[in-house]
Amino acid sequence: MAFRYKIDIMQSLKNKGYSTYRIRKERLFGEKTLQDFRNGNVVFSESCFDKLCCILDLQPGDLLSYIPDEEIQKNSSISDEEMEMNTSGASFGSPGSGEAENG
Repeated sequence: MAFRYKIDIMQSLKNKGYSTYRIRKERLFGEKTLQDFRNGNVVFSESCFDKLCCILDLQPGDLLSYIPDEEIQKNSSISDEEMEMNTSGASFGSPGSGEAENG
């Protein structure tokens, strides 16, 4: 399960008159949150959503889109078979795979 923004948050804030300078000066969002907005990483914070919805005059559903696991898996470049081989192989013969724990 994953979420993504439906809109470009930074551009939308800019369109409403909120430059990064103004955002920092008014302490609306922290530097990490601004970086997440730039990278498209969804920030799951009630205060963040409250501010975004208020500033942009939008509802949370206008900001976020839900992506089901099936769609993520379908778009993934690694198949289930490859993933299974990678995870099962990692438990045998890899450095620190439990030899010290057993002895």
